[in-house]
Amino acid sequence: MRIRVLGPVTAIAGGTGVPLGGPKPRTLLALLAMHAGSVVSFDRVVDALWGDRPPGQARAAIYTYVSALRRALPIVRRNSGYLLAVDDIDLHAFDSLVGEGRLAAAGGAFAQAAGCFEAALAQWNGPPLGGAQGDWAEHERVRLDELRLAAFEDLVDARLALGRAEALVSELVAAVAEHPLRERLRGQLMLALHATGRQADALACYREGRDLLTDEHGVEPGPALRAVHDRVLQNDEPAPMSRPSQLPFDIADFTGRHTYVQQIRAAVADESTTRLCAVYGKPGAGKSTLIRHVAHQVRDDFPDGQLYVSMRAVGNDTDGTLGAFLRALGVATVPTCRLEREHLYRTLLADRRVLVVLDDVAHERHVRALLPGGRHCAALISSRERLDALPGAVQVDLPVFELTEALDLLTEVVGPQRTEVEPGAAAEIVRLCGRLPLAVRIAGGRLAARPHWPLNRLAERLSHRRQVLRELMLGDLEVRGSIELSYEGLAERERTALRRLALLDVSSFSSGLVGPLLDTDADTSERVVEQLVDAQLLDLVTGDGRLRYEIHELVGALARERGAAEESLPATREVATRVAEFLLTHVREAKEQTRFVERLGELDLTALATELATTLCSAHFSVRNLFGPWWRTHQAVLVAAQRCGDRLSEARTLFGLGWLRYEEDRFDEAADYYEQALTVFGLVTDEASVRGTARTRLALSTVQRDRGRLKESRRSLELVLAGLDETDDLHAEALHALGRVLTDLGDLVAAENACTGAVIAYRARRDRRNGALAQRSLGLVHRAAGRLDEAARLAEEALTTLRALGDRLMAAYAAQSLAKVRIRQGKGEQVRGDLLDRLSVCTTMRDGFGQALMLRTLGELEAAAGRREQARDYFGRALVQWSSLELPVWRARTLRDLAAVVGEPAFEAEAQELFARHGCREAGETAVFQVI
Repeated sequence: MRIRVLGPVTAIAGGTGVPLGGPKPRTLLALLAMHAGSVVSFDRVVDALWGDRPPGQARAAIYTYVSALRRALPIVRRNSGYLLAVDDIDLHAFDSLVGEGRLAAAGGAFAQAAGCFEAALAQWNGPPLGGAQGDWAEHERVRLDELRLAAFEDLVDARLALGRAEALVSELVAAVAEHPLRERLRGQLMLALHATGRQADALACYREGRDLLTDEHGVEPGPALRAVHDRVLQNDEPAPMSRPSQLPFDIADFTGRHTYVQQIRAAVADESTTRLCAVYGKPGAGKSTLIRHVAHQVRDDFPDGQLYVSMRAVGNDTDGTLGAFLRALGVATVPTCRLEREHLYRTLLADRRVLVVLDDVAHERHVRALLPGGRHCAALISSRERLDALPGAVQVDLPVFELTEALDLLTEVVGPQRTEVEPGAAAEIVRLCGRLPLAVRIAGGRLAARPHWPLNRLAERLSHRRQVLRELMLGDLEVRGSIELSYEGLAERERTALRRLALLDVSSFSSGLVGPLLDTDADTSERVVEQLVDAQLLDLVTGDGRLRYEIHELVGALARERGAAEESLPATREVATRVAEFLLTHVREAKEQTRFVERLGELDLTALATELATTLCSAHFSVRNLFGPWWRTHQAVLVAAQRCGDRLSEARTLFGLGWLRYEEDRFDEAADYYEQALTVFGLVTDEASVRGTARTRLALSTVQRDRGRLKESRRSLELVLAGLDETDDLHAEALHALGRVLTDLGDLVAAENACTGAVIAYRARRDRRNGALAQRSLGLVHRAAGRLDEAARLAEEALTTLRALGDRLMAAYAAQSLAKVRIRQGKGEQVRGDLLDRLSVCTTMRDGFGQALMLRTLGELEAAAGRREQARDYFGRALVQWSSLELPVWRARTLRDLAAVVGEPAFEAEAQELFARHGCREAGETAVFQVI
């Protein structure tokens, strides 16, 4: 596949032209071809096709054009843009050949250079971008024509160096006639005429050009053309150039960044490339320090001088900087015309080795005129944003420090004797600085100025989120100012988004969350996020097949300051409400926002905070046993609900804390929270409190059953069932729980009826998970009654369903139920490996009850196989776990098993006493497996 843009826009596949359609798709192809291999953003496509006046259906039109082109061209969508995956493009070939030619010319290989320039110009097939239309295409035609003319001028220089002046004259006469104001061409014609003995004609050519310039534009010829005039007139060489040395100091304690130093050094050392390197990163990442450090390392490679400017310090004044650079290079009279300055600057640098360092650049347009053209020169650039529009530049994304690098810098500044004494405090300081080099350097500087301070004193001061930026100030260095420059450079919409993200304590998020944050549509949200990423104020994080965004802690601190000053409390509560409602319908998004739940409580939005915390419990915390976030969110909501007198939210949160303690196997605390929830629900008189009471009694009954209070558990469940309609989803849960209690009490007929009713109810609701759990419980009833085949069938069905649903923990319980049946069927060896795997699952998920259950079942397997020592070990470990959990019935069951293995009457007696005390069906039974 070959694409041509240096002439009519065409695509050729297999020797045949590809149909492209009208001007718009041709313009689109030209845009993608000129950036082939890189992603062209959607906004850039819109600008190229329609400029400032896109139609309302621009997106649909672009989709149509892309779809048509994709039939024959490899166009792919990437990161909100498009990429053309084609290598054979005439413009790329042209650029490559011109680069080779200039490199050959710089090395004195003029014949090779001439061949390269001729081959480059042969790529042209007429006016460029033929068939494309619009302002973008017109601007690009001008740029491409300039490139072609510059290549022609390079070819002329090479031929002049080879002594082919006579053959050039007629061609140059025509070129000068077409471009009478182009001084380089006129100077080349003068040199060609002079070389062929036509000095008078050369001087006449100069006078003609000077008259045109003075009469039509009121300016004199530029220094380069005047220098040619003097050479023709006097046969003199140009004056030597000055050798500036403008690099700022290189810091003595530069640390880390070894990989990036080598990458940048390689970029500026390779004369086969453009020798242009642009370093970008967030405010305070150390971009300026890095390029200055590298510049000092390579300065000996550029003996003709080093030029430096901080573009932000000079207000991005490109014209003024050009003038300053020219004066530094020895030009006494700087041209007033911008174009003349550029031409003279590049002429002076064309055959010299000069390093140009352009620091703190805001935009590509501010530095294009300052880039040297010769391959012996190199340029280093630092910027807060990626400068994609600099062709051929090596782009270096500079992140914050790695932990070891940050600690190394802190140690370098404060001295190893202090960080070695307080290594924990040192690590905490760099963590609170977000590993941002500027912040770490300031923190180190403050400590160095206060040798009497222990490191933990600064760590404690930095831990206060509202004052962290005040702490990170030292003389004229401050993190706030560095970040604020980037913040002020944003449009108001992006500033608002950043403020609100910080005010609501939103952590990792997708672009969709910005919609409710700004009350706008998805496309706008995506554009806002992209702008914030480009400004290095958001970090893009990939993983789990999703694009996520995060705010650096110190960026968030600045945004919170601005938010507190610029956002009113009513507006913040309104925004928080929209975001909370969004999260309630996007549970996957909500699981990242535990701090946001706490923020809702601080804003007294207790009902929303409770709803979101409850949703997170059901969908995330309980599934993954994330006990820490569960506790923090519920404690924050409980405090807010009690402060606001929101009884319903208080009761619901107490229920959630009871559930948490139950999942942690802290059963007494779970029962206490459930009892508190029941008391508070009793103070509320509405339908929500009725259901809340029923759900709490249901949860409490489970705790009562686990603690061996079987009769209390049965009474709690009967109260629940008496107050619920059979169509209520809680009715099925209560039936299921009652079936389990009845199984423990030995009423197997009633237990079978209850569990069967639960299975039927769950199936009617298409609740596969709970239906599978009820099947498992029904299998336990059949196993207790000795119907092992039916018990095995039910356990297998439950296991299959839970595996398909991805519920690892409950699948482990179903596998354990099946293993118990297989042991009694004499097939225990078939399930040994599976039981060990399930024990690992329970251990990983911190499920103490499950661990003890698996250990006891492994003990039964070993006992049935006659391996008494192994059985005793498993039973002993299970006993320790049951005792730790304070579950007397399960302790009794394991004691009875252990008694059968070791023949200890005291164990059997204790087990029977416990069974009898709690009214268990096992009272009077012995171990159900046979020890060989």
